[in-house]
Amino acid sequence: MSVFMTFQLAGDAKGMEKFAQDNPEKMQAVLETAKRHGLIAHRFYGSEDGDHLLVLDEWPDRQSFEAFFQEVESE
Repeated sequence: MSVFMTFQLAGDAKGMEKFAQDNPEKMQAVLETAKRHGLIAHRFYGSEDGDHLLVLDEWPDRQSFEAFFQEVESE
């Protein structure tokens, strides 16, 4: 059975979208790392007021997410 990881934070949704558009190779590298660790699905949402972000990921298990997070955090 898969698990969902949700992460909500205050932040600039439009700024995050611009960063992703301006840095496609960096975003692709993070996505490829996540896939190597078993990422099943990823969604990114910004609030209508643009002040909050929500990430929703599906992983095969908690350990897969934790291994991914440790790898990208150490970069």
